[in-house]
Amino acid sequence: FALEVTVPGVQAMADTTDWELFGVPLKILAVQDPGARGLRIWEAAAVETGEDAQKVVALVREALGEHPGVQYVTDQGTPYLADATARALEELELEHAPQREGDPIGKSPIERSFRTVKDALAPLVRLTGRIAEALPALRRADFAAAAGRLLLGTFLAVDLAARRSTLSTAA
Repeated sequence: FALEVTVPGVQAMADTTDWELFGVPLKILAVQDPGARGLRIWEAAAVETGEDAQKVVALVREALGEHPGVQYVTDQGTPYLADATARALEELELEHAPQREGDPIGKSPIERSFRTVKDALAPLVRLTGRIAEALPALRRADFAAAAGRLLLGTFLAVDLAARRSTLSTAA
């Protein structure tokens, strides 16, 4: 069925994207309900120094732990196809639907959401790079990941408040 008619709570998409703060490479991991993307960008997100099955499982438990029966759409990345992930998805009663390799539209809503978030935060990301050039001691993975969690969490909270405000004034 077409994504524009996806009912909320039926499907979730998960993916990871590269990000950099203070000159440190990071990963944003996110789970999105494409049917609810007009209400909130993501169901859960994390900023990490890398991705692995343990981090993927923690995020899917946070986002979908109380929603058995949801179809869980991912790419074929190692953390998403790991045995630990498969066991967790089975325990949570989620239907795993890995997309075909190289499918550019299989997870387009979450891919677009990554672009939206990264574009919105780009000026601050550039600023962290300039700060790290002046203060190289800030190029630490733990510091960059903590700053990323704060920055992303603040953005998501503001975005959610704006969406709710728009919906309440439209009603």
